[in-house]
Amino acid sequence: MKCVLHIGTEKTATTTIQEFLYHNRVQLGNFGIGMSSVLGMPNNRKLCAYFQKDFDDYFFRQGLHSLSQRETHFLGMLDSLKEEVAELDANNGKLFVITSEHFHSRLLEISEIEHLRDALAEIFTETRILCYFREQSELVRSLYSTAIRVGYDTPFRNFAETANPDNNYYNYFKFFSKWSEAFGKNRVSAMIFDGKKFYDGDIRKDFLRRVDQE
Repeated sequence: MKCVLHIGTEKTATTTIQEFLYHNRVQLGNFGIGMSSVLGMPNNRKLCAYFQKDFDDYFFRQGLHSLSQRETHFLGMLDSLKEEVAELDANNGKLFVITSEHFHSRLLEISEIEHLRDALAEIFTETRILCYFREQSELVRSLYSTAIRVGYDTPFRNFAETANPDNNYYNYFKFFSKWSEAFGKNRVSAMIFDGKKFYDGDIRKDFLRRVDQE
């Protein structure tokens, strides 16, 4: 069973893609494409959280504040994922899709990505990485707009200072090189987030087309 791992990036219509996939889960299943119920829905962030070293808002919202609580929270998750994949395989499934933009912002060290790779290798015959990239100045503006809506009041100039080459979040070469190194250059695909470049002008159709090509 092959896996397509959609890792973002953030602010590239990931929520739209995820909601579309899970809304049409039954129909996609008829074409042999499966998705997980145990990794969080529609954002499979639980898998990302499993491999990240740092505690963040995911853990705090779950009420997890210690390593023992964290261990209990994830107990049996990978085994449950294996069971999902085995069930899909038994029903002539051909592809499993995992999606979370938090792979972009949370797995910062190559060791975290390698641990993810090794775990997926125990479940899938092959894993391929899909990632959309949004031009950085547009990304900053989109993030700032979101921040303003939730009460952030720092001037845009100060906010934009974080967008520099030293920041893994904005330095796409630095960010994606780690995934390329971990999974192999022939297993990673990068796409520009631009409506004019989407298949039929639709990010959902574009994503499914790329998944089907895998």
